[in-house]
Amino acid sequence: MARLHERCRLIPQIQCQPVVTPAHKCAWHGCTESFAGQLPDEWRWLLLHGGDPVLRFDDIPLRCIDQDAVLCPQHARELNRLLTHAGIAPRA
Repeated sequence: MARLHERCRLIPQIQCQPVVTPAHKCAWHGCTESFAGQLPDEWRWLLLHGGDPVLRFDDIPLRCIDQDAVLCPQHARELNRLLTHAGIAPRA
């Protein structure tokens, strides 16, 4: 143990790479919009799950989550328009 510091010098030093946050891409087919970091204003987070309706998303069991995705502002508006035409009014 007295020569541990000498043995440690024999181990090649590895350069650390900065951690890069992966970009979140819009889930709309063909869209190339993306962001990194926190969800920007006007972007929408989609969480699709099976099972019974819940009042809080924290109550959704992880095994029931089918999809976790985001939509860019343009496609969030498009989805709202499509849902409105299907008879489901968007929340204000």
